[in-house]
Amino acid sequence: MVTALPVLTLGLWQGRRFEAQARRDTDRELTTASANVAHDISMLLRFRLEELELLATRASHLERWTETEQVRGLFDRRYGATGFSIMYLGDPWGTALFASPARSPEGQSYAGVNYADRAFYQRMIAARRSVVGDVTIGRRTGQLQVAAAAPVFHREGALRGFVTGAIHMEPLVELAVANARGHLRRVVVVDSRHNVVIDSAAQLAPMSQWIPLDAPGDTRLVRAPVTREVLRMAGAVVEVPGGSWRAFVSVPEAQVAHSTTVLRRATLWATMLVLMVMVGAVYAISSFASRDLRKLATIATLIGEGDYQRGARTAGRFAPREVVEVWESMQRAMQQLEDRRSERSEMIRELQDTNTHLRTFSTGIRDAHDGVVVFDRRHRVEYANPAWLRMHQLTEGEVLGRRLEELNLSDGRVPHELRAALRDQTPWEGAMVFRRKDGTSAEAEVSVSPVYGDAGDVEHHVALVRDVTARRQAEQSMQQTERLASLGMLAAGVAHEINNPMTYVLGNLEELRTLAGGGLLTAAPEAELELVECLDDCLHGARRVVEIVGDLRQLSQLRRESAAETANGREVIESCLRVAHSQLRHCADVVRQFPQEELWLRISTQHLGQVVLNLIMNAAQAMDPGQAAHNRLTVTLRVVNPARAELMVTDTGSGMAPELTHKIFDPFFTTKRAGLGTGLGLSICRSLVTAAQGEILVESTPGAGSTFRVLLPLAPPPSSDEGSFVATPSGLSVLVVDDDPSVLAAVQRMLAPCVSQAAASVDQALELVTRSHFDLVLTDVMMPEKTGVDLIHELTRVAPHLARRTCLMSGGVMGARMAAEIAMLQVPFLHKPMTRDELHRALRALHHDHPPATSSQVPP
Repeated sequence: MVTALPVLTLGLWQGRRFEAQARRDTDRELTTASANVAHDISMLLRFRLEELELLATRASHLERWTETEQVRGLFDRRYGATGFSIMYLGDPWGTALFASPARSPEGQSYAGVNYADRAFYQRMIAARRSVVGDVTIGRRTGQLQVAAAAPVFHREGALRGFVTGAIHMEPLVELAVANARGHLRRVVVVDSRHNVVIDSAAQLAPMSQWIPLDAPGDTRLVRAPVTREVLRMAGAVVEVPGGSWRAFVSVPEAQVAHSTTVLRRATLWATMLVLMVMVGAVYAISSFASRDLRKLATIATLIGEGDYQRGARTAGRFAPREVVEVWESMQRAMQQLEDRRSERSEMIRELQDTNTHLRTFSTGIRDAHDGVVVFDRRHRVEYANPAWLRMHQLTEGEVLGRRLEELNLSDGRVPHELRAALRDQTPWEGAMVFRRKDGTSAEAEVSVSPVYGDAGDVEHHVALVRDVTARRQAEQSMQQTERLASLGMLAAGVAHEINNPMTYVLGNLEELRTLAGGGLLTAAPEAELELVECLDDCLHGARRVVEIVGDLRQLSQLRRESAAETANGREVIESCLRVAHSQLRHCADVVRQFPQEELWLRISTQHLGQVVLNLIMNAAQAMDPGQAAHNRLTVTLRVVNPARAELMVTDTGSGMAPELTHKIFDPFFTTKRAGLGTGLGLSICRSLVTAAQGEILVESTPGAGSTFRVLLPLAPPPSSDEGSFVATPSGLSVLVVDDDPSVLAAVQRMLAPCVSQAAASVDQALELVTRSHFDLVLTDVMMPEKTGVDLIHELTRVAPHLARRTCLMSGGVMGARMAAEIAMLQVPFLHKPMTRDELHRALRALHHDHPPATSSQVPP
């Protein structure tokens, strides 16, 4: 007994020693495990916040937060790929504006509800960064989840709202369960309000009932409220933005004491055995009881230090299956974190590239020489670059948010095609005239394109505007220069054409003067016949001079062309042949091949005449003079299809080499001798034909001649309204204004039987208007001091009914400004010299279109 007592005492002392060591190992293991759990949960929560911050960054670039396809697309792409069960966009007070998914599984809508506590958002506003909050999301639906939120700021730094999400708890719970498998551990995580966030045993009880929260880092023995079992537990702080959580890892105290209990029992029974056998048995039992704990402590230490490879090897050789699974779960979580981090880095790079492209595009539009304006479907201006603002002499504040119609940018001549394109939401290109702020006008080439939204509807239009005023003026100057150059080459021949008829006109007039002075006009019947013959020759010669001057006027006038103008092909060609007759009769026989019916072409008479005259003059210069019997110039006009006509000018001149036909239309390229051309004629011809939606081609053979083919669109013949004229009134009172007395006398004689009075100036005419009654006014345009246009403006003030019943006449070529003013007046116009029939036809039309306000004495 005495011998056994020391042995028993030694056994009890050794048992308590091993029991204390086992408890210390367990405490160290629990502390390490709680720290590892806290670290892993912190990393997962930090990754969730990084995803939420990225979504908040994208949401800050959205202009509107209503439920649009753009907002839904942004959230739906991220939802499901992230660790959130609910994601919603909220205002600064936390109320949901848009949620993904839109409804809870019970069918309740998430939009318009504030699921988080105000204190939760106040902490985030104070910190100005993303936070993870208490268990608040889903409080109204009965499903508590952890809230995470990230603030969204305006560009100027003001708070715009929040992006809030409910974190999927499955990965966190799986991590807790993986750490709590087996009979050794239990993992519990609570938030700052003592709400249970994670419990591996799924016992959601208020932690304040059974966990001492004052010292989370210590190891404590607590009693579970459900099972009433005693637990050995260690806690660690989980770093959560905006608050702190605590993770606790526990081991049942009964299991910790199990090995020591066995040891105590063995020691008591060994007192009856031999000392050496008892000592050996006690040592063996103690070693067996602490082996697994030491192995687990070693593995936990290696994993806690980050040495996963050694931990894996140790776990594979010694540790139970649960430890290996925990390690593999952590490896998968770390790999997921790395994959998400790589994905986030790639998205950041894409955003940076997109921002770079947007900055480049924005700078290019801002610094562009052409004007760019963007307007919505109601024509409200949303953007205008500096070039567009300079064109219209406006500022950005004057145009943004206003409709284009309110800015009064057009001169009233908006193309019908542009209106139709805006109405039908289709692209359009064309030219138009716009008005600047100072009232001046300018020409521009405009291209309007629709901009489609994500839904496929047109949301905006973008217009590119190029000011071509200077270019148009330069082109018109070049055309006029080439036209005058052609007329200059014809000057000598035209003088010959005029001098010939004037020779016999003057001769016959002198003969008539001699006969009249000698009293021979009535002496004999043969004298009367000679008088009639002389007068006929004079009229023929005068008409020929008038015809030549009219052809020259038509070719030399300078005015703006309209896209709706048409030309009579045969009349224009005949007019050009008459003008060039003096050049052609010495070098070629002219052959005309025209259809029987008249062909109307969709091109202005002036432009068609310039093209035809240039081709005829080129052909005349390509043939040797004095060989008219051997050379031939053929002018052909024919219909090639229902929409087009073809004009061909063929000569039998020297021709061109094939390599020159490709350059013949280049500006300043010419094959003529020095002094015979500027090199601009054919280039201008191609520009005029192309502008009329036509084309010009050339075929040439050296030594055999050339053929120029001009294809132009056909136009319907203009309507004739001659049948609407009434009979010539014989009792009308007409006021004739001209500074040339001879013209006044001649016009008054031609006006018979109408009653007429003459005025030599505008002031004299206004004086007669105040004293007498007149039905019509016929006035010259170019007069000293005041013009006929000035007279119409004065009549508008003193006698408005006469201003509408005034006819202008002129014998000169007017400038573009005067021609534009006359066109705006919309009054009849006569070219001097005019015949009696032309004068009376114009007066009849004027009297018919504008009947007098008071009854006039007009015979039936």
